[in-house]
Amino acid sequence: MKILVRKIFIEKDANGKNRLKKKISIFLFCLISASLFWLLNALSKDLTLGIEYNCIYQHSDSSFAITNQPPKKIKVYTYGSGFNLIGEALFWNKKELRIDVDESNLDRDGNQIIPTKTLVNEISNQLGSNISVESIYPEFLTIHMQPLQRKKVAVKLRHELSFAPQIRLKDSIVSQPQFVEIFGPSDQLDSIRYVTTELIKENDIKSDFKTFAKLESNLGPYIRTFPSSVEVEVKTERFTEKTIELPIKVINLPDEVRLRTLPAAVEIKVLVSNSMFELLKADDFTAFVDYDQANKEISKLKVSVKQEGVDVEIIKVSPEKVEYLIKK
Repeated sequence: MKILVRKIFIEKDANGKNRLKKKISIFLFCLISASLFWLLNALSKDLTLGIEYNCIYQHSDSSFAITNQPPKKIKVYTYGSGFNLIGEALFWNKKELRIDVDESNLDRDGNQIIPTKTLVNEISNQLGSNISVESIYPEFLTIHMQPLQRKKVAVKLRHELSFAPQIRLKDSIVSQPQFVEIFGPSDQLDSIRYVTTELIKENDIKSDFKTFAKLESNLGPYIRTFPSSVEVEVKTERFTEKTIELPIKVINLPDEVRLRTLPAAVEIKVLVSNSMFELLKADDFTAFVDYDQANKEISKLKVSVKQEGVDVEIIKVSPEKVEYLIKK
């Protein structure tokens, strides 16, 4: 196939280099010239061209919101010389039309119907005097608006925090403010109970810190939040280990039975904040075994530890199980 094409279109010049055959060159020149002449002749005539405009809806009263989906584009059918229209065609993606919505013109259902023929003057100003507007599709734009209501809701924090060894939270993580206001149509506000923050993620925390977290923005297409972010404070405290010895008590023990554990006491190791270290006593815990778990097949009972009015991390109970003797 390549050889055939070469024979038809290619010949050798005096220097032995390839070139288009003279007849082919003349034919292509004539074809291009004729096409260009036809194009210039067509553009010199008056034509009709449809041009798309991107619609931008705007209104001055911030207490209202557009709550339907009016057309994002309209098509304007224009008439003019081909030379003028080709220039407009090259800038289609830049055509924008700002449409003013007047809240005072809403009907009792919250609708405003705008005939697109009222936009002709603005479009004509953009197109210039050499291009006229013949028609616009669609003929009407229906805008639905609702007054915005306000509601106060709680802020719910989302966080993934990890702390350095022996560092823990001192207090609950809170935001400032703890409540924010949301604005939107009442039918959408009714189902919203709280607003969550973006994920706050910190690793190897060693000290107190503050940060700002944005509030979620996907509550709805017409919902606004004020403020749009909150300050989050994380307070930390250094913890240390403390060892406490506890006597072992027995629960569910019948009156006629005596149970003795070996050993009679256990040691617990807890992680406690420095501020609570001296205040934490043996009375804040109860170590016990359960008589109901004792039988001939079990030689050791598990030691459980109950906290009495405190909330600390118990790292270790030693021993975890104890031998026992029963006397009846």
